[in-house]
Amino acid sequence: MTETIKAIILGIVQGLTEFLPVSSSGHLKIFSQFGHDSLQNNVGFDVVVHFATLLAVMIVFRKRYLDLIKESYTSFHDKKFSLKRAYQECHQFRTAVFVILASIPTAIIGLSFKDYFESRSILTVGICLIATSAILYLPHLTKRKNIEPINLNWKFALLLGVAQSFAILPGISRSGTTISIALLLGASRSFSGYFSFLIMIPAVAGATLLNITEIASIAPTLLISGFLASFISGIVALLFLLKLLDKGKFHYFSPYCFLLGLGTLIYHFL
Repeated sequence: MTETIKAIILGIVQGLTEFLPVSSSGHLKIFSQFGHDSLQNNVGFDVVVHFATLLAVMIVFRKRYLDLIKESYTSFHDKKFSLKRAYQECHQFRTAVFVILASIPTAIIGLSFKDYFESRSILTVGICLIATSAILYLPHLTKRKNIEPINLNWKFALLLGVAQSFAILPGISRSGTTISIALLLGASRSFSGYFSFLIMIPAVAGATLLNITEIASIAPTLLISGFLASFISGIVALLFLLKLLDKGKFHYFSPYCFLLGLGTLIYHFL
């Protein structure tokens, strides 16, 4: 198998598992058990394929993101602007504030424990995948009351930021955890998915900037192949996830995570 084909395969794995609530880091950790080459566990390559999924999010949600930026900008430049008035009257500005708040615990916990979390063994991956399975199923067991974004508060944003930070653990799904927590807190399915992928942007952008120098060590053909594979598969996976979420079938991924986690534990102890 050529390096280019490996780059495409790893790009597809990243694109699919970044959005589907099955943990991309957990899958890549499992993949690394079955071979060692220049791309597996390569920080520069990981940065490129993660950036590809970031662009996929921005493409899929482009209209809502542009509305958020436009309305927040308009509110900020209003002659009668005040933080309190904008926060109370403009739900787009309020959402932007939520994103900033959610990014704080993600940055603090992520930067402080990144190396420790990422060095965890395959045993940790198995345990975390089973934990993800439980997290995905919890909203299905509860009766939720849909609420509009304008009624959400700072506690919601901070809790989702904390939830996102623990996705550094391989096996804990970032999308699965943040969407499930949002649903449990009462957010609508639509807003849960939207906000989950909105707070992904500063997290992935920050990680990309911190490790951008690592990209220079990889051949351009491998970077392009991995990027395109991750970008295309990411858009497909994200659209599929949003469709299932809208139909209330988000918990369908729970059995998969449980079986993969169980299989990983069996592999570890054999």
